Amino acid sequence: MSDAAKARAEARKKAILSGRTNRLAKLTSTARGEEAAAAFVREAQAQEKAQALAQAQAEIQSQQNDLAPPAFRDSNLRDFVGESTPITSLTPSPGPSRAATPSHVADLGNRTRDDSGLDSPPPVWTPEQEALLRRIMGGPPGAGFPDGGMTDPLAAMMSMFSGPGGPLGDMLGGVGGKEGDGIPPALKNLGMGSNIPGNVSMMPPMPQPESHPPRPAPVFVRFLPLLHIVATISLCVWFVVFGEPSAFASASGDELAPSSSSIWSRWAVLARREPDSFSVHPMPFILVFITLQLILHSLSIFYDPTPIEPAGVLGMIIPHLPAPLPSIITHSMKYLKLGGILLDDLSIVIFILGITVFISAFKASGY
Repeated sequence: MSDAAKARAEARKKAILSGRTNRLAKLTSTARGEEAAAAFVREAQAQEKAQALAQAQAEIQSQQNDLAPPAFRDSNLRDFVGESTPITSLTPSPGPSRAATPSHVADLGNRTRDDSGLDSPPPVWTPEQEALLRRIMGGPPGAGFPDGGMTDPLAAMMSMFSGPGGPLGDMLGGVGGKEGDGIPPALKNLGMGSNIPGNVSMMPPMPQPESHPPRPAPVFVRFLPLLHIVATISLCVWFVVFGEPSAFASASGDELAPSSSSIWSRWAVLARREPDSFSVHPMPFILVFITLQLILHSLSIFYDPTPIEPAGVLGMIIPHLPAPLPSIITHSMKYLKLGGILLDDLSIVIFILGITVFISAFKASGY
C-alpha cells in the first residue's frame, strides 16, 4: 500500500468518524434552539473543508509517488510487506514459495486491519465469563484462552476443550484430572470421579456392589471332587468283584467261592440282552449309592460354606432384588451344584458297569 492509499484510508476513517459525530451532535442539539443549530452548521462546514483539504493532499501525494523513481517505490512496498531484504526485481523468482502457515496468515490479517485504520472489535469474553466457562468445562483454574486476541466464542470453547486440561484433550491423551487419577474432568462433574472431599460433583456417585476378596479354600474342600471319584469307583469295584458273587453264592446255596469264569459268564449275559436268562443276582446297589452320596454331600455342605457368586447378568440383578430373593437364588444355585456332582458320580457308575459287561462278553466268548 502506497502513501496515497494510506492517505485515502485516513480520509475515509475521518469521514466515518465525522459522520458519527454529526449524527450525535444532531441528536444532542435538537433541544438547544437555533443557536445550537447554527453552531452545528458551522462545525459541519469546517469538517467538510478539512475533508476536502485531506483529499487534495492525498491526490497530490499520489501524483508525487507516480513521478518518483523506482527505488522510492520499492521502499514503500518494503514498508507495506514488512520484509527487511531489498527487492531487486518485481518479477517472481522461480524458487520455492513460502508456505502459508496459520501464524503467518494471522500476522498479515492483523497488519491489514491496522493499516485500514478500523478499530478492533471489543473482546467478547469478560474475565468473569471466562472463569465461569472454565469451571463448567472442567478446565484448570489458572488457565485462560490459548490466544489472547481470540474473539470467536466457538473457537474459544473448542480450544478450551482440546487443551491440556480440557476433557477432550485428557481423554485423547489418556490422562485426566489430577495426576494418577485417570478420570477426565467432564466425567468428574457427572459424579464418576473419586470420592475425595475436595471434589464437588454435580451428581451423586453411582452405587457399586460390594466385592469381597476370595478366601483360600481349605485343603479338604479342594480334595472333595477327588474323594467323590475315588468313592464311586471303589463302590462299583466292590459290587462287581465281591458283593454280587457273594450274594449269588448265598442265594444258590453254594458257600464256596465262585469261579471267575462263572462271574464273567453272568455279566456277559447282559451284553446279549436276554432277560429270561438274566443270572446276575440283584443287590440294593442304588440304596448304597444314595447313602454314599448323602455322606459326601453333607461333608461338602458343612466344610465348604463359601457362597456361590452368580456371574453375568444374574450377578448384576441380585444386589437390586428384595431381601428374601437373593438368599433363595444363592442357595438354589448351591443345591444345583450338588445335583450336578450327583449326576457326575452316576455317570461314573454307568461307565464302570458298561466296561464290566463289555469285558465279560470278551471273556465268555473265549478271546
